[in-house]
Amino acid sequence: MNLPNKLTLLRVLMAPLFILAALWQGFEWHYLLAAAVFALAAVTDAADGIIARRYGLITTFGKFLDPVADKLVTTAAMLLFVYWGWCSYWVPLLVLAREYCMVCLRLTAARAGTVLPANLWGKIKTVLQMVTVLVLLLTAQFKTALGMPDWLFTLMCGVLLWSTAAAAVISGVSYFAALWRKGTPDTLRPEIRIDLPAIPKPAPGMKLREWLPAVAAALHIEEPLMLRQLRAIALEEIACSSVTAMTLLFFLERELLSVWPVFLLFGLEFCVASFRLLAAAQGKEPLSRPWRIARLCALLVVIALYLTALFGHHVFEPWQLSALSNTLLCVLCLAYCAFGFITIKFSRKIEMSY
Repeated sequence: MNLPNKLTLLRVLMAPLFILAALWQGFEWHYLLAAAVFALAAVTDAADGIIARRYGLITTFGKFLDPVADKLVTTAAMLLFVYWGWCSYWVPLLVLAREYCMVCLRLTAARAGTVLPANLWGKIKTVLQMVTVLVLLLTAQFKTALGMPDWLFTLMCGVLLWSTAAAAVISGVSYFAALWRKGTPDTLRPEIRIDLPAIPKPAPGMKLREWLPAVAAALHIEEPLMLRQLRAIALEEIACSSVTAMTLLFFLERELLSVWPVFLLFGLEFCVASFRLLAAAQGKEPLSRPWRIARLCALLVVIALYLTALFGHHVFEPWQLSALSNTLLCVLCLAYCAFGFITIKFSRKIEMSY
Protein backbone atom coordinates (compact mmCIF):
# COMPACT_ATOMS: atom_id res chain seq x y z
CA MET A 1 0.00 0.00 0.00
CA ASN A 2 1.50 3.33 -1.05
CA LEU A 3 1.76 6.50 1.04
CA PRO A 4 -1.36 8.33 -0.27
CA ASN A 5 -3.54 5.30 0.51
CA LYS A 6 -2.05 5.09 4.01
CA LEU A 7 -2.88 8.76 4.58
CA THR A 8 -6.42 8.17 3.32
CA LEU A 9 -6.84 5.18 5.63
CA LEU A 10 -5.52 7.31 8.50
CA ARG A 11 -8.18 9.91 7.70
CA VAL A 12 -10.88 7.23 7.93
CA LEU A 13 -9.64 6.34 11.42
CA MET A 14 -9.62 10.02 12.39
CA ALA A 15 -13.40 10.30 11.97
CA PRO A 16 -14.26 8.21 15.09
CA LEU A 17 -11.32 9.81 16.93
CA PHE A 18 -12.82 13.21 16.12
CA ILE A 19 -16.15 12.16 17.65
CA LEU A 20 -14.41 10.74 20.74
CA ALA A 21 -12.47 13.97 21.26
CA ALA A 22 -15.54 16.17 20.75
CA LEU A 23 -17.69 14.17 23.19
CA TRP A 24 -14.98 13.93 25.89
CA GLN A 25 -16.86 16.18 28.30
CA GLY A 26 -14.49 15.36 31.18
CA PHE A 27 -11.64 17.08 29.36
CA GLU A 28 -11.73 20.85 29.55
CA TRP A 29 -10.15 21.38 26.11
CA HIS A 30 -12.23 18.81 24.23
CA TYR A 31 -13.38 21.31 21.59
CA LEU A 32 -9.77 22.31 20.91
CA LEU A 33 -8.71 18.66 20.74
CA ALA A 34 -11.50 17.92 18.25
CA ALA A 35 -10.44 20.93 16.15
CA ALA A 36 -6.85 19.64 16.11
CA VAL A 37 -7.98 16.20 14.92
CA PHE A 38 -10.16 17.75 12.23
CA ALA A 39 -7.32 20.04 11.08
CA LEU A 40 -4.98 17.05 10.84
CA ALA A 41 -7.58 15.22 8.75
CA ALA A 42 -7.82 18.24 6.43
CA VAL A 43 -4.03 18.32 6.04
CA THR A 44 -3.90 14.61 5.16
CA ASP A 45 -6.74 15.17 2.67
CA ALA A 46 -4.67 17.76 0.82
CA ALA A 47 -1.41 15.81 1.19
CA ASP A 48 -2.58 12.47 -0.19
CA GLY A 49 -4.03 14.10 -3.31
CA ILE A 50 -0.87 16.12 -4.00
CA ILE A 51 1.44 13.13 -3.48
CA ALA A 52 -0.72 10.79 -5.58
CA ARG A 53 -0.86 13.20 -8.53
CA ARG A 54 2.78 14.30 -8.41
CA TYR A 55 4.28 10.81 -8.22
CA GLY A 56 1.67 8.93 -10.25
CA LEU A 57 0.40 6.89 -7.29
CA ILE A 58 -3.30 7.04 -8.18
CA THR A 59 -4.80 3.58 -7.47
CA THR A 60 -8.23 1.97 -7.58
CA PHE A 61 -8.24 1.58 -3.80
CA GLY A 62 -7.55 5.29 -3.41
CA LYS A 63 -10.39 6.20 -5.77
CA PHE A 64 -12.70 4.06 -3.63
CA LEU A 65 -11.56 5.15 -0.17
CA ASP A 66 -10.75 8.85 -0.64
CA PRO A 67 -14.36 10.08 -1.14
CA VAL A 68 -15.50 7.85 1.73
CA ALA A 69 -12.89 9.36 4.06
CA ASP A 70 -13.87 12.91 3.07
CA LYS A 71 -17.55 12.29 3.70
CA LEU A 72 -16.96 10.51 7.02
CA VAL A 73 -15.04 13.39 8.62
CA THR A 74 -17.42 16.14 7.51
CA THR A 75 -20.50 14.04 8.32
CA ALA A 76 -19.16 13.39 11.82
CA ALA A 77 -18.87 17.14 12.38
CA MET A 78 -22.38 17.81 11.07
CA LEU A 79 -23.88 15.09 13.26
CA LEU A 80 -22.20 16.57 16.32
CA PHE A 81 -23.50 20.05 15.51
CA VAL A 82 -27.05 18.71 15.29
CA TYR A 83 -26.57 16.72 18.51
CA TRP A 84 -25.33 19.83 20.35
CA GLY A 85 -28.17 21.95 18.97
CA TRP A 86 -25.89 24.28 17.00
CA CYS A 87 -27.92 23.93 13.80
CA SER A 88 -31.14 22.53 12.44
CA TYR A 89 -31.09 19.03 10.99
CA TRP A 90 -31.96 20.59 7.62
CA VAL A 91 -28.37 21.80 7.21
CA PRO A 92 -26.69 18.37 7.19
CA LEU A 93 -29.67 16.97 5.28
CA LEU A 94 -28.99 19.39 2.40
CA VAL A 95 -25.27 18.61 2.50
CA LEU A 96 -25.87 14.85 2.54
CA ALA A 97 -28.48 15.09 -0.22
CA ARG A 98 -25.88 16.86 -2.34
CA GLU A 99 -23.41 14.03 -1.69
CA TYR A 100 -25.96 11.38 -2.69
CA CYS A 101 -26.77 13.35 -5.85
CA MET A 102 -23.07 13.54 -6.68
CA VAL A 103 -22.78 9.76 -6.33
CA CYS A 104 -25.60 9.37 -8.86
CA LEU A 105 -24.08 11.90 -11.26
CA ARG A 106 -20.60 10.41 -11.10
CA LEU A 107 -22.04 6.90 -11.41
CA THR A 108 -23.85 7.83 -14.60
CA ALA A 109 -20.86 9.77 -15.94
CA ALA A 110 -18.60 6.77 -15.31
CA ARG A 111 -20.96 4.53 -17.28
CA ALA A 112 -20.84 7.00 -20.18
CA GLY A 113 -17.06 7.32 -20.04
CA THR A 114 -17.27 10.94 -18.87
CA VAL A 115 -15.07 12.30 -16.07
CA LEU A 116 -16.33 15.06 -13.77
CA PRO A 117 -13.30 16.91 -12.36
CA ALA A 118 -13.57 19.14 -9.31
CA ASN A 119 -14.79 22.61 -10.24
CA LEU A 120 -14.58 25.97 -8.49
CA TRP A 121 -17.85 25.60 -6.56
CA GLY A 122 -16.84 22.15 -5.36
CA LYS A 123 -13.58 23.55 -4.00
CA ILE A 124 -15.42 26.47 -2.38
CA LYS A 125 -17.81 24.04 -0.71
CA THR A 126 -14.92 21.92 0.62
CA VAL A 127 -12.94 24.89 1.96
CA LEU A 128 -16.05 26.48 3.48
CA GLN A 129 -16.95 23.25 5.27
CA MET A 130 -13.48 22.91 6.77
CA VAL A 131 -13.30 26.55 7.82
CA THR A 132 -16.79 26.43 9.34
CA VAL A 133 -16.04 23.36 11.44
CA LEU A 134 -12.75 24.74 12.73
CA VAL A 135 -14.12 28.23 13.47
CA LEU A 136 -17.11 26.88 15.39
CA LEU A 137 -15.07 24.44 17.46
CA LEU A 138 -12.46 27.04 18.34
CA THR A 139 -15.13 29.62 19.14
CA ALA A 140 -16.96 27.15 21.38
CA GLN A 141 -13.71 26.45 23.22
CA PHE A 142 -12.83 30.11 23.87
CA LYS A 143 -16.37 31.53 23.99
CA THR A 144 -16.23 32.16 27.72
CA ALA A 145 -12.77 33.74 27.58
CA LEU A 146 -13.89 36.01 24.74
CA GLY A 147 -17.05 36.99 26.60
CA MET A 148 -19.22 36.04 23.64
CA PRO A 149 -22.95 35.94 24.44
CA ASP A 150 -24.94 32.83 23.53
CA TRP A 151 -27.11 34.66 21.00
CA LEU A 152 -24.04 35.78 19.04
CA PHE A 153 -22.64 32.25 18.96
CA THR A 154 -26.01 30.95 17.78
CA LEU A 155 -26.08 33.58 15.05
CA MET A 156 -22.54 32.64 13.97
CA CYS A 157 -23.50 28.96 13.79
CA GLY A 158 -26.55 29.76 11.68
CA VAL A 159 -24.70 32.02 9.22
CA LEU A 160 -21.72 29.70 8.71
CA LEU A 161 -23.63 26.43 8.54
CA TRP A 162 -26.39 27.70 6.26
CA SER A 163 -23.69 29.21 4.02
CA THR A 164 -22.09 25.78 3.86
CA ALA A 165 -25.42 24.20 2.93
CA ALA A 166 -26.00 26.83 0.22
CA ALA A 167 -22.52 26.25 -1.22
CA ALA A 168 -23.19 22.49 -1.27
CA VAL A 169 -26.43 22.95 -3.20
CA ILE A 170 -24.86 25.39 -5.69
CA SER A 171 -21.89 23.08 -6.28
CA GLY A 172 -24.25 20.17 -6.91
CA VAL A 173 -26.17 22.19 -9.50
CA SER A 174 -22.90 23.26 -11.15
CA TYR A 175 -21.75 19.64 -11.44
CA PHE A 176 -25.06 18.66 -13.03
CA ALA A 177 -24.70 21.51 -15.53
CA ALA A 178 -21.14 20.39 -16.32
CA LEU A 179 -22.30 16.81 -16.88
CA TRP A 180 -25.07 18.05 -19.18
CA ARG A 181 -22.59 20.06 -21.25
CA LYS A 182 -19.95 17.32 -21.45
CA GLY A 183 -22.36 14.49 -22.17
CA THR A 184 -23.07 13.39 -25.71
CA PRO A 185 -26.64 13.16 -27.01
CA ASP A 186 -26.52 9.35 -27.21
CA THR A 187 -25.48 8.91 -23.58
CA LEU A 188 -26.67 11.65 -21.24
CA ARG A 189 -28.92 14.14 -23.00
CA PRO A 190 -32.28 13.66 -24.68
CA GLU A 191 -32.29 14.46 -28.38
CA ILE A 192 -35.03 16.97 -29.18
CA ARG A 193 -36.18 17.40 -32.79
CA ILE A 194 -39.00 19.52 -34.19
CA ASP A 195 -40.67 18.59 -37.48
CA LEU A 196 -41.40 22.12 -38.67
CA PRO A 197 -43.35 21.14 -41.86
CA ALA A 198 -45.73 19.12 -39.67
CA ILE A 199 -46.76 22.20 -37.70
CA PRO A 200 -49.88 23.73 -39.26
CA LYS A 201 -50.02 27.44 -39.79
CA PRO A 202 -52.52 29.12 -37.47
CA ALA A 203 -55.62 29.80 -39.53
CA PRO A 204 -58.04 32.59 -38.80
CA GLY A 205 -60.45 31.48 -36.15
CA MET A 206 -58.28 28.52 -35.05
CA LYS A 207 -58.31 28.15 -31.31
CA LEU A 208 -55.14 27.69 -29.29
CA ARG A 209 -56.27 24.32 -27.88
CA GLU A 210 -56.61 23.05 -31.45
CA TRP A 211 -53.17 24.25 -32.57
CA LEU A 212 -51.08 23.16 -29.55
CA PRO A 213 -51.70 19.37 -29.99
CA ALA A 214 -50.32 19.61 -33.53
CA VAL A 215 -47.21 21.37 -32.20
CA ALA A 216 -46.77 18.68 -29.54
CA ALA A 217 -47.09 15.94 -32.17
CA ALA A 218 -44.31 17.57 -34.22
CA LEU A 219 -41.98 17.58 -31.21
CA HIS A 220 -39.91 14.35 -30.98
CA ILE A 221 -37.90 13.63 -27.82
CA GLU A 222 -35.65 10.57 -27.87
CA GLU A 223 -34.59 9.76 -24.33
CA PRO A 224 -31.39 7.68 -24.23
CA LEU A 225 -31.01 4.63 -22.04
CA MET A 226 -28.31 6.34 -19.98
CA LEU A 227 -30.68 9.11 -18.94
CA ARG A 228 -33.31 6.58 -17.86
CA GLN A 229 -30.66 4.81 -15.79
CA LEU A 230 -29.76 8.13 -14.16
CA ARG A 231 -33.38 8.64 -13.16
CA ALA A 232 -33.63 5.10 -11.77
CA ILE A 233 -30.42 5.45 -9.76
CA ALA A 234 -31.41 8.90 -8.50
CA LEU A 235 -34.82 7.72 -7.33
CA GLU A 236 -33.34 4.69 -5.61
CA GLU A 237 -30.34 6.32 -3.95
CA ILE A 238 -31.51 9.86 -3.26
CA ALA A 239 -35.10 9.13 -2.18
CA CYS A 240 -34.33 6.18 0.10
CA SER A 241 -31.18 7.70 1.56
CA SER A 242 -32.78 11.10 2.13
CA VAL A 243 -35.79 9.62 3.94
CA THR A 244 -33.51 7.58 6.19
CA ALA A 245 -31.21 10.55 6.78
CA MET A 246 -34.08 12.88 7.59
CA THR A 247 -35.44 10.43 10.15
CA LEU A 248 -32.09 9.84 11.83
CA LEU A 249 -31.22 13.54 11.98
CA PHE A 250 -34.68 14.36 13.33
CA PHE A 251 -34.23 11.87 16.19
CA LEU A 252 -30.64 12.92 16.76
CA GLU A 253 -31.72 16.57 17.16
CA ARG A 254 -34.15 15.49 19.88
CA GLU A 255 -31.45 13.39 21.62
CA LEU A 256 -33.42 10.16 21.12
CA LEU A 257 -30.44 8.70 19.26
CA SER A 258 -26.74 8.84 20.03
CA VAL A 259 -24.13 9.97 17.53
CA TRP A 260 -22.34 6.63 17.14
CA PRO A 261 -24.97 4.41 15.48
CA VAL A 262 -26.03 7.29 13.19
CA PHE A 263 -22.40 7.83 12.17
CA LEU A 264 -21.94 4.10 11.54
CA LEU A 265 -25.03 3.96 9.34
CA PHE A 266 -23.95 6.92 7.21
CA GLY A 267 -20.47 5.41 6.90
CA LEU A 268 -21.94 2.16 5.56
CA GLU A 269 -24.04 4.03 3.01
CA PHE A 270 -21.05 6.05 1.83
CA CYS A 271 -18.96 2.87 1.43
CA VAL A 272 -21.58 1.09 -0.66
CA ALA A 273 -22.26 4.20 -2.78
CA SER A 274 -18.54 4.63 -3.51
CA PHE A 275 -18.25 0.92 -4.26
CA ARG A 276 -21.08 1.13 -6.81
CA LEU A 277 -19.34 4.10 -8.42
CA LEU A 278 -16.09 2.15 -8.69
CA ALA A 279 -17.85 -0.86 -10.21
CA ALA A 280 -19.63 1.33 -12.75
CA ALA A 281 -16.35 2.98 -13.75
CA GLN A 282 -15.05 -0.48 -14.68
CA GLY A 283 -18.20 -1.36 -16.60
CA LYS A 284 -19.46 -3.79 -13.95
CA GLU A 285 -22.52 -3.79 -11.77
CA PRO A 286 -22.60 -5.05 -8.17
CA LEU A 287 -25.49 -7.14 -6.94
CA SER A 288 -28.42 -4.80 -6.36
CA ARG A 289 -30.99 -7.18 -4.82
CA PRO A 290 -29.24 -7.48 -1.39
CA TRP A 291 -28.95 -3.72 -1.13
CA ARG A 292 -32.60 -3.25 -2.03
CA ILE A 293 -33.52 -5.69 0.73
CA ALA A 294 -31.41 -3.59 3.08
CA ARG A 295 -33.30 -0.51 1.91
CA LEU A 296 -36.58 -2.25 2.71
CA CYS A 297 -35.29 -3.12 6.17
CA ALA A 298 -34.30 0.52 6.60
CA LEU A 299 -37.80 1.63 5.69
CA LEU A 300 -39.33 -0.77 8.23
CA VAL A 301 -37.01 0.48 10.97
CA VAL A 302 -37.81 4.09 10.05
CA ILE A 303 -41.52 3.31 10.44
CA ALA A 304 -40.79 1.68 13.79
CA LEU A 305 -38.83 4.75 14.89
CA TYR A 306 -41.69 7.07 13.98
CA LEU A 307 -44.19 4.88 15.84
CA THR A 308 -41.86 4.92 18.83
CA ALA A 309 -41.70 8.72 18.77
CA LEU A 310 -45.46 9.11 18.37
CA PHE A 311 -46.70 6.62 20.94
CA GLY A 312 -43.67 5.61 22.98
CA HIS A 313 -43.81 8.52 25.41
CA HIS A 314 -47.14 7.19 26.71
CA VAL A 315 -45.57 3.84 27.61
CA PHE A 316 -41.85 4.37 28.24
CA GLU A 317 -39.73 6.65 30.37
CA PRO A 318 -37.46 9.07 28.44
CA TRP A 319 -34.35 6.95 28.99
CA GLN A 320 -36.24 3.82 27.94
CA LEU A 321 -37.47 5.58 24.80
CA SER A 322 -33.92 6.60 23.95
CA ALA A 323 -32.64 3.07 24.56
CA LEU A 324 -35.34 1.60 22.32
CA SER A 325 -34.57 4.07 19.52
CA ASN A 326 -30.85 3.26 19.67
CA THR A 327 -31.60 -0.47 19.70
CA LEU A 328 -33.74 -0.15 16.56
CA LEU A 329 -30.98 1.82 14.89
CA CYS A 330 -28.38 -0.81 15.82
CA VAL A 331 -30.62 -3.47 14.23
CA LEU A 332 -30.67 -1.33 11.09
CA CYS A 333 -26.87 -1.06 11.13
CA LEU A 334 -26.56 -4.85 11.44
CA ALA A 335 -28.89 -5.30 8.46
CA TYR A 336 -26.82 -2.86 6.41
CA CYS A 337 -23.60 -4.67 7.42
CA ALA A 338 -24.98 -8.09 6.50
CA PHE A 339 -26.31 -7.10 3.09
CA GLY A 340 -23.37 -4.80 2.47
CA PHE A 341 -20.93 -7.68 2.93
CA ILE A 342 -22.94 -9.74 0.44
CA THR A 343 -22.68 -6.89 -2.05
CA ILE A 344 -18.96 -6.34 -1.43
CA LYS A 345 -18.32 -9.99 -2.30
CA PHE A 346 -18.68 -8.73 -5.82
CA SER A 347 -15.37 -6.88 -5.32
CA ARG A 348 -13.53 -10.02 -6.44
CA LYS A 349 -14.60 -9.12 -9.96
CA ILE A 350 -13.22 -5.60 -9.67
CA GLU A 351 -9.59 -4.81 -10.38
CA MET A 352 -8.36 -3.31 -7.12
CA SER A 353 -4.86 -1.83 -7.11
CA TYR A 354 -3.31 -0.56 -3.90
